[in-house]
Order: sequence, then structure tokens, then C-alpha cells
Amino acid sequence: MHPLLARLLAASGVSTAQDLDDGLGHLISPDRMKGTAQAAQLLADAIEAKQRIVVVADYDCDGATACAV
Repeated sequence: MHPLLARLLAASGVSTAQDLDDGLGHLISPDRMKGTAQAAQLLADAIEAKQRIVVVADYDCDGATACAV
């Protein structure tokens, strides 16, 4: 591994190869994310009330994907 990449990863808290594994099995459960249940309820209520919903996202690689999802 290039020394610069090693320094950047170490500075980001990466200490093992497993820290770089981005498989779905390593994602945290949605119920552990703060505000997820409240956001889902707010969205469900808005849909039921036929309210308009605005989705705002940035359009870098992950923002465009998140907006599409």
C-alpha cells in the first residue's frame, strides 16, 4: 500500500482490512440510526395526507444515489 494512502486511512480510523469491507453485512441496522423511526412516521403521515414531499440532495456520487433511493 502506498504510504500516503496508509496515512490517510489511519487518520480516518481504519486499523484493519475488515474496516474497509463495505459489504451489506457490515452496515448498521436502521433502528440504530437516530431519528429513523420518527422520519419514517413523518413520511408515512405525509403520504397518507397526500402532502407534497420535497427531496433535497447533493449530486456527488453518494448524494445522487441516496436521492434516487
